[in-house]
Amino acid sequence: MANLPAADLRRAVAEIEQMGFTTIWLGEASAREPFAGVAIILAATDRVTVATGIANIYARDATAMMNGARTLTEAWPNRFVLGVGVSH
Repeated sequence: MANLPAADLRRAVAEIEQMGFTTIWLGEASAREPFAGVAIILAATDRVTVATGIANIYARDATAMMNGARTLTEAWPNRFVLGVGVSH
């Protein structure tokens, strides 16, 4: 799913939501920057929770990580879960 063009990703996650799934996990190792990928998914859905599994702590500093998470949480309350780790 991570390698899909954004338009196809939006259609795919909308279909996943219609199938009854409640959470979508997006990893750092995918083809997209995880916070941008999460935003694409959240914007294309109405109810699913989206989680980073995981966002790499070495790929961005703590302030950037916090600000990205805060922005997603503000825009989509109760629908974003930040998972962080070392990615290996």
